[in-house]
Amino acid sequence: MVANVMPLRSSDENRPVYIPRLNQEAEQGLLGAILCDNRYFHRIAGIVSERQFGIGVHARLWIELARRVAVGSLANPVTLKAWADSDEALKPVGGAGYLAQLVKAANSLDGSAAEDYARIVADAAEHRALIHITQELLNGSDTLSGAEIRARLENKLNELDMQSAARLGGIDPRAFEGLPVPVREFIVTPWIPRRRATGLYGIGGAGKSTLMQMLCTSCALDPIKFPHANWLGLPVRHCRSVLLFAEDDVDEMHARQNEINRAFGCTYDDLGAMLWLPRLGTDVTLMKFESGQAVRTPAFFELLRIIKAHRAELTVWDTLTDVFGGAEIDRRQAREFVQLCPAYVARKIQGGVICAGHPSLAGINSGTGSSGSTGWDGAFRSRLYLSSPKAEGQVPESDERILTRVKSNWAKAGETITMNWREGVFVADRPATGIIGSMERRTCEEVFLELLDQVAAENQPVSSNSRAGNYAPKLFVKRPRREGFGKLDFEGAMHRLFDAGKIFNLDYGRKHDARTRIARRL
Repeated sequence: MVANVMPLRSSDENRPVYIPRLNQEAEQGLLGAILCDNRYFHRIAGIVSERQFGIGVHARLWIELARRVAVGSLANPVTLKAWADSDEALKPVGGAGYLAQLVKAANSLDGSAAEDYARIVADAAEHRALIHITQELLNGSDTLSGAEIRARLENKLNELDMQSAARLGGIDPRAFEGLPVPVREFIVTPWIPRRRATGLYGIGGAGKSTLMQMLCTSCALDPIKFPHANWLGLPVRHCRSVLLFAEDDVDEMHARQNEINRAFGCTYDDLGAMLWLPRLGTDVTLMKFESGQAVRTPAFFELLRIIKAHRAELTVWDTLTDVFGGAEIDRRQAREFVQLCPAYVARKIQGGVICAGHPSLAGINSGTGSSGSTGWDGAFRSRLYLSSPKAEGQVPESDERILTRVKSNWAKAGETITMNWREGVFVADRPATGIIGSMERRTCEEVFLELLDQVAAENQPVSSNSRAGNYAPKLFVKRPRREGFGKLDFEGAMHRLFDAGKIFNLDYGRKHDARTRIARRL
């Protein structure tokens, strides 16, 4: 029987022809086992696919087996006889007679070892693919630098991984019966997940770099020696980190760290788990697009090697503009970058990757902090937005910030942390909203009701319509008795009070000028 693979020939005709690795017996044993008992298919569908068979007729038979098993039909030499005798690919090897040979081969080899056969077939396919990649690189290596060859090799290997994943069949959920349920893990619960990419957006000068350097410091400190060295009042995972700061030089990071150390009560000797990469004025583009194709640069693989060598579980890339070499408004490019760079690294290190970026003007005005294409928001599993409170008619407090969890696949969106800038660091005013801040939410609702009583006594009606000039949350942030709550806090409190039936919309005004105002239900 002839293998359906092409041998790789050396450019030197005097050298022997390389014969790709092939295990005909394993392929026959695997297919024969399934023909004997179709249940084996569910056990090995996640290991091999049709393209991993080195013999063409075996790939053709696999496709037919998969089709029949998927719809619940019995697939054995009897039910497949008519198909096998009429299939042009199987005729040269005997048609239905060849199926009987496969069953015989499985019986002689012990058909219960189907998973072992599948892994042998998959390994042989990977061997052939790697040899092909190596030969391609060798053929074009004369004009490439070592870094370029390494980058091309890494890209080819990643393509191979993605192709393998795409070819594999679905997972039968019955395989999880009796297995422990995986626990979702975080660097900061539930704000920054492990094994996922997080986007952190904020306008220039908002303090993203300081916030991230504080996070990495908190992660670096020994929790026994520094039991209260949390981040914005939140506990963190003790781990190693790498900070790629493209907009800072070492002096700026040094000065910033000095203020952070003073706030945490630590010294530089306590920070061995951190690794700084100040790259101001350096090209740190991690992905470019050549003829529409995403290509990770040598800088990406150099960064990945540094992260692995440091054994980091957390890395921060500041900023997105510096590391992304594509069009920010291109949805496909945005998604490819996130999947092939930060998300890829997060999976490799089993940790978290945070990309800091700047929001668009529309993102600032909408309060979402979004930027460019919606592809960014879709690709990041978690997205945070660092902003300043807005209050029409007065200058925002320059030292106050709000960190909002705009998106999370693993937690409720819209929760916030309010903080103030004090002596070079951010200090949280109150615990985060959410389950931890349930008591705080009741306090915000109480403040909302007190302010509602106040404006009612002043005969100043307020509206629940966000487009109205007397929108309640917008007016309440101007009040001196707002107790530090911002517009987002009051909006959330207002909706909860409506849901609880404690406030309602009351009609007022003249007959031809009907209006509504928020009233308290007594």
